[in-house]
Amino acid sequence: MEMNIVLCLILCSVLSVILSLTICLLQYSLQIRNRRRNLLTKRQDQLHKLVSSVRDDSKSPSVIMVVLGSGGHTAEMLQYMNEILVDSQMRSKVTHVVYIVAKSDTHSSEKALHLHASLDCLKSIQVSIEVVPRAREVGQSWITSVFTTSLAAFSSFLLVLNYRPHILLCNGPGTCVPFIASVVVLCACGRMPRCSTIYIESVARVHSLSLSALLVYTIVDRFLVQWIDLIDRYPLSEYYGRLS
Repeated sequence: MEMNIVLCLILCSVLSVILSLTICLLQYSLQIRNRRRNLLTKRQDQLHKLVSSVRDDSKSPSVIMVVLGSGGHTAEMLQYMNEILVDSQMRSKVTHVVYIVAKSDTHSSEKALHLHASLDCLKSIQVSIEVVPRAREVGQSWITSVFTTSLAAFSSFLLVLNYRPHILLCNGPGTCVPFIASVVVLCACGRMPRCSTIYIESVARVHSLSLSALLVYTIVDRFLVQWIDLIDRYPLSEYYGRLS
């Protein structure tokens, strides 16, 4: 009799422990789910702020020129473009999107075209892909870089003059520097209408800016960073939180 009572007590204790662990796991799972939901909501809010910042610069039907890097730069930029163009008010003002890709980049153009093909709401927007030479390849000598940089700058100048974009959107690749410079020069000379240049520093830059960012920091209209520590060091920048 006593043995049965002991076994019952042990069984009750084990069941109590199992029940407590189950409750704890469920609570932890709910906390993780709520945390992910809050992070997703926060990220969407931040991207909507980015949409608003671009929309402020777009008063009429616009041509947007987007400079794609490769790898992570392209992934970030297409994420921004998806959020911008899904916004109905912004989409109604965009007539043409021109994507700039480097000659040695074989994947970015496909990803950009896939973005527009995958969303029915974007099919009314004209899309162009323009290929330009890189200013400098990794490991290229500085002597030959002079010639390739000159060629890249000339190509950028011609494309900007041809399309006359209303918004130029960049996020870090060196390819964007001659495009920003071309816009600044042409606007200053009165050869093209007002073009808003927007530079979004990569999320990978936590404590310092990239070389491309340092070169264009003082000449772009809007300069966005994704880490608040950079605001103190670069007061001309804007901070909307993590955008990617």
